[in-house]
Amino acid sequence: MQSSSILNRGLLLQTTGNRKRTKTDWTSFRTRKWRSTPLILTIDQVRHIGKDIGLSTLRKADEHFKDPANVFLMPKPKLVVLYNYMLDLGIATSKTMVRMKQAELARVVVDLLYPGFPVWRARDRAERLFRESHPVRSGLAYDLVPTTDALERDQELLRVPVSPLEEDMHELCLSIPVKPLQDYAKKRVKRKADDKDIRLHLYLWLSKWMAWHPDLTYFSVDSHGKGQWSKDDQELVKQGYRHIDITDKVDWHSVLEKSTEKSTIDIKCDCEAHIKELSVCTVWCKSPLELTGQLYLQSASTQAVRIMENTPRQQQPAIQRQMMDLLPSPYASKSDIQQLQAIFDSCFTSMGCSNTQSSSSSGGGGGGASGNGYNDKNDEEEEELILGDQSISLLDPMLLSRLQYPARGIYCTHASCFDARVFFLCQLSRRVWKCYICNVQYKSIQDLYIDHEMAQALSTYPEDERLVLRNGILMPADPSFSRSDSTNATPSVPTPSVVLDDDDTHSIKKQRIS
Repeated sequence: MQSSSILNRGLLLQTTGNRKRTKTDWTSFRTRKWRSTPLILTIDQVRHIGKDIGLSTLRKADEHFKDPANVFLMPKPKLVVLYNYMLDLGIATSKTMVRMKQAELARVVVDLLYPGFPVWRARDRAERLFRESHPVRSGLAYDLVPTTDALERDQELLRVPVSPLEEDMHELCLSIPVKPLQDYAKKRVKRKADDKDIRLHLYLWLSKWMAWHPDLTYFSVDSHGKGQWSKDDQELVKQGYRHIDITDKVDWHSVLEKSTEKSTIDIKCDCEAHIKELSVCTVWCKSPLELTGQLYLQSASTQAVRIMENTPRQQQPAIQRQMMDLLPSPYASKSDIQQLQAIFDSCFTSMGCSNTQSSSSSGGGGGGASGNGYNDKNDEEEEELILGDQSISLLDPMLLSRLQYPARGIYCTHASCFDARVFFLCQLSRRVWKCYICNVQYKSIQDLYIDHEMAQALSTYPEDERLVLRNGILMPADPSFSRSDSTNATPSVPTPSVVLDDDDTHSIKKQRIS
């Protein structure tokens, strides 16, 4: 008798085989086009560098560079060969980078080859691949710890074994050495241009593969009382996070100034689990403005790479040089939103001028409502036909303020946008991001993009709060559309109503948009 379990391969194939969206060619096309990784190398350059690092065929080299995680898995000698080739092309400029450690050099290479791509995702995937192939040598499974694009894990500062609890004890006592924290603080003070909001996250590990879910009622640091477990900490635990933010729980002035090399930070909490290890990591807590800047850079680089891909092979190096002149340094601040907006506009204007026909034929030269380079249309994914005119609101659906940074998701079918900065402000601490208009879930910032056509319309019509989408073009809403011509046009679509959760209202009250 055949098993009825969903794990039965035959039943699984039979169940999913008749679904339209599981067609292999359609799925690969959708993934490649909408969530592609913007690699700035041309196909000839991929072939050349592939041979230099031991990849004999173009297919192997292409598969290798499609996944940024493979850069972190490369040994240091091959990584140096790749970086020297980037120096010859002009993609990299500093010759001293080759002296870095393997992990630091890999991060620089990923930043240069895949501009706008979340580097931490590539690193976490590389750690997972390495751990699965080297189970004995693997470290702690940080890639399995829940996080978001707003909390980018940087480095592990320390890892300490924890003594097991005795039978009569119901309180876990932890000791964190101060020396690694002092060394990191001294290094960061020397980086005068580093304005990142760095947090310290504490992880308690049941094993190397599993971090403990910190369901606590009290948390005390250096005998400062048991009231250091706040409502914000409880809310983070409800969201599914498994870290404890100790940044604001420690008196760092006394710790860093008065401590010795053997000093420790003593922590007590009501944990009865069998904790084997603790670790402390530095985490970059990105602001809504920094996330918005990252989204602009991601959208600009994706558009630029598409223009290069649709250019004849002989002209691709020229487009590549133009793209490298436009894109900022990987060390540039993501909070300089005006510079990133200018780069974003240049990728759609100056770069598009040299390749207008090929860009428009591939859908890469338009913007949100009529075509944006992300939601290109073909016969298999044609959206519902909208007859007549459609009214588009220029107000953010959450705060009802005029859009400044128009964005939407790659899977959203509506033409309306939301403000990217307001979106990140309201969902900064959430693990699951959802569209305010259609409730579509976003897995990461890669599921979002800046709508270029809507951004152009906002600058063209600075006083309007509503536009009309007519024949694929955004234009001012005339009185005939809203009143006398209602029989021939689709009724005006009101601004979508949004239901605020407690988390959203708390986030808005806690932060302001400057």
